[in-house]
Amino acid sequence: MDIYQKNYQKILQLVPGVLELEEFVKLSAPGFMDLNVHVMHRHKQKLVTALSHYYMDASSDLVPELDFTIAMYTSR
Repeated sequence: MDIYQKNYQKILQLVPGVLELEEFVKLSAPGFMDLNVHVMHRHKQKLVTALSHYYMDASSDLVPELDFTIAMYTSR
C-alpha cells in the first residue's frame, strides 16, 4: 500500500461515509475544536473536500485556523 492509499484509509476512518457526503459535516469531540468538512467538487472518480477549524478572534469574527483541500480519487 502506497502513501496515498494509506492517507485515503485514514480519511475514511476520520470521516466514515465521506464518499457519500452531500455538502457539509461538522465533527465534534470533547476538548477539541470542531472539524468542518465541506464538499467542494464531486466528479465521477474524484471528490474534493476542504477541512478547517474555526476560532473566534478578538473582534468575535470566526476565522479559519486550519484550512486545506484534499482530492480523493475513487474507483467508482
